[in-house]
Amino acid sequence: MKKIHMLWKNLIFRLVLACSLAIIPVNVLAAAVTGMISENYEESLTASYDSQLELYVRALESELSHLESKVGEFLSGENMAVLTIRQESDSSVDLIRLSNEIDEIRSSVQINGMSYLWNHEDDNVSVRMNAANQYGIADVEAVRSIVRNRERVSMGVSAWEITEADGRKFFIRHFDYPCFSFGLLLDAESMLEDLEESSREITETISFADMDGRNLVTVGDGQTGAPDGGEIRIERKIGDLGYSLVRSIRRSDMLSQLPVFVTVIRALAVLSFLALPLLWFVIRRQVVNPLTELWKGMYAVKNGDLEYRLEGTPGTSQMDYIYRTFNSMTAEIKNLTIESYEKELEKLQTESLNILLEVNPHMLLNFLNTIYSLASVSRLEEVKSFTLLLVSHFRYILRREKSFVTVREEMNFVTNFMEIQKMRFPDSFTSVYDVDEEAQNVEIPCLLIENFVENSIKYGLVLGKTIEILINIHVRGEHLDISICDTGNGMDEEKAAALQRGEAVTDERGKHIGIWNCLHRLRLYYGDDAEFRITSRTGEGTQVWISLPLTLPETGGSALDDYRKKRERNNSMEEKEKDR
Repeated sequence: MKKIHMLWKNLIFRLVLACSLAIIPVNVLAAAVTGMISENYEESLTASYDSQLELYVRALESELSHLESKVGEFLSGENMAVLTIRQESDSSVDLIRLSNEIDEIRSSVQINGMSYLWNHEDDNVSVRMNAANQYGIADVEAVRSIVRNRERVSMGVSAWEITEADGRKFFIRHFDYPCFSFGLLLDAESMLEDLEESSREITETISFADMDGRNLVTVGDGQTGAPDGGEIRIERKIGDLGYSLVRSIRRSDMLSQLPVFVTVIRALAVLSFLALPLLWFVIRRQVVNPLTELWKGMYAVKNGDLEYRLEGTPGTSQMDYIYRTFNSMTAEIKNLTIESYEKELEKLQTESLNILLEVNPHMLLNFLNTIYSLASVSRLEEVKSFTLLLVSHFRYILRREKSFVTVREEMNFVTNFMEIQKMRFPDSFTSVYDVDEEAQNVEIPCLLIENFVENSIKYGLVLGKTIEILINIHVRGEHLDISICDTGNGMDEEKAAALQRGEAVTDERGKHIGIWNCLHRLRLYYGDDAEFRITSRTGEGTQVWISLPLTLPETGGSALDDYRKKRERNNSMEEKEKDR
């Protein structure tokens, strides 16, 4: 359900839905109407062609029926006797007479063709035709060859069958008798061409087909067997012939005669469907894509990328104005953020200085007491060494021009501080350092390590016991890992958890803000790239782990100075853009 709600809230989905609802229903209705019109038109046109075919088949059946009656009259009386019984008269005279009568029978119908009479006695085949210029000598010889090669029966009448003479198809019917055989040939292609001439307004294929539906004789410009139901087949059986007359019309040819307005409506519907992707392309380019880029920019700025700028020009005045305004507002937000950061840093530096001013008098008093104690017992060399250590200590701690120092500088200071504390608390602790050589020149915030070492001595020393302080600094990939561990008093887990959260802890000794100050500086300098973890238990010591990026905003300078320089560069670039 949540995914459906999110999809409904999506701008792209709503735009697509709106375009679809505006175009698709109208086009579907138009397509349905034109489809119904086309279907009705096809049905009426098919019925018209079927009626025309029926009339032609009836006329053809009438001609064939007339032909049958003429043959019946011919076979009655004297002619049957001549065909079946050899006469004493001259057979050539009978041949001529019978040939003439048979040709008259064939000529009694309006169908082109030929007739033949075969005298079995001398194997003479007489062929007659209705038009001398329609059939040539080759056709006549082909008919004679067909007659002589067929299997003859002593007496019988064959059904109409299709034969081919010199490349032309004929319906042929044989009449076999003992003395003479005769037959009638009807030009099948001529019969089809007559029907074709009557329907020149459409491209079609006209065929004679057998009872299995196979086309045996075909004329016309169309092509049969159109795929995917693209052909309309109209068929009528010719009873006396034993074959069917078939009209095959491509549906596309038939629908090409649709009224113009139907074609226009259909074309508009198709064009509307095709225009839908084009409409979406325009909306996506002019509206959706610019809004998507604006959304990406707002998301980036929300996540702290104040350098993000919208590139290019969307092409419309409204979107161009939005792009320019967004870039201008982002630059202003960046400047305000830098100012806020500067103020926070200055506040932090003031707090750090106040801490030093609070701590130094107390430390100075302790140091003076130590010097007095050493001088009281005439340990002058130790007084000298202690005094030099204090000079180095205060020289480093009061240096305020740099917020970052190298690991080498910080560890020298820590070592100096350890020597001071060892003179104050002899045999109370030992220290072990392990620092990678490649980590020596990496810059870290000033007093970062010293703060935790000082806590280990200040709160971790155990009376009558020597504790151990371990410092490990290693480079791991793009990070610097620092750990400060001791085996001293430790603290309860609740206090350690509060320090882990970056809270200032208050107890009977007062408010402890040293660790809070360090974490606050790490957050300002490194953001989420700095990692800090502290664990401790009462009587089991304290362990601190810090991980920092190796790269600083500007090597060797303070973060405040870095941001000031960046702000100056950004202001300069903005002024150049305004001048252009």
